[in-house]
Amino acid sequence: MDFFDDDMRTYIEPSDEMKFYRATHPLPPKLIYSPFVRPELQEREGRSFKELPRLYQGTHLYCIDGRVLFFQGVIGAPATGIFLEELIALGITEIIFLGLAGAIQDLNIGDRLIPTEAVRFEGTSFHYLPASSPSLPSKVLTHDLDLFFRGKEIPITMGKICSTDAPFRETFKVIEKLRENQVLAIEMEVSAVFAIATFRKVEAAAVLVISDELKDEKWSRFQSNIFTEIYTSSFDFLLEFFCQGNSELGFSLGDTKKLKE
Repeated sequence: MDFFDDDMRTYIEPSDEMKFYRATHPLPPKLIYSPFVRPELQEREGRSFKELPRLYQGTHLYCIDGRVLFFQGVIGAPATGIFLEELIALGITEIIFLGLAGAIQDLNIGDRLIPTEAVRFEGTSFHYLPASSPSLPSKVLTHDLDLFFRGKEIPITMGKICSTDAPFRETFKVIEKLRENQVLAIEMEVSAVFAIATFRKVEAAAVLVISDELKDEKWSRFQSNIFTEIYTSSFDFLLEFFCQGNSELGFSLGDTKKLKE
């Protein structure tokens, strides 16, 4: 069964859900989205972080330098889909997803990867794209990210990844088939991010940091120190990427007290 339906009439509209939030508080159009909370990302020297009212318990939303929105959510495509729908309804037009991935080809822990396609092994994307359509990032945003990292002489790989809802069903046959199709790594959200962005006509790209490796038929142990260092530096690079040039809105966030009440 193909779950995709191009009928735009729905019983729940994200714009209706976010009407009060958007009316009472302006937000910048650029978003860095992290699928999990990393406290070390919440304060960066030389940058102004302003925490905004949470969309959901356990998530965090910040505006950085009045130019970039930073959302810390939860793992998995379904939750990511809900949050992205609401953030897009709040006016987001450019999204960079910063996540982690497990390498199934010749990549090492701490390597950076820019996905050029996300194989769809999750369920959310099938509500936004036909089953026959690939889940692809914004060509322009992906190209600009690649140029940005290479301009700084920072090694980065570009290639195909896979997004899954079921990490405990990464069978030997599945992995072999993915390798045959030049898939470099596996994670849990990106194909949904790209599909939703395509459907909603906004720009989306991703930067993934390799957190573990599948070698000799076993996943390596998570090396927190290496991953955290590269992940936090990647966040700083993405902030620089989005903050370079003039602010698109140029507004002051002001007081968020009313929203928190």
